[in-house]
Amino acid sequence: MLCSLTILTHQGLKRMSMKYIRKTYGLTCKRGDRVRYSPPGKPEREGTIMGARDEHLRIKLDPLPGMVCKTWSYHPTWCLTFLGGK
Repeated sequence: MLCSLTILTHQGLKRMSMKYIRKTYGLTCKRGDRVRYSPPGKPEREGTIMGARDEHLRIKLDPLPGMVCKTWSYHPTWCLTFLGGK
């Protein structure tokens, strides 16, 4: 079963968004910005922020030779360095 995190606002329940991520984590990131993903024990890779889903950023990593990359969800405070605009 899939579940979606929500926050309660004065207008009712609302899905988390880029605006929520920027406010909650003090970030200035936006769709189209570049990031570096540095997971422990694995090589660093760069990618592009495609959007947000719940409290996660949707990032498409640059493909490695011979690979196709999909867009995946990443927590904004885990192993990411924000590189700025396009």
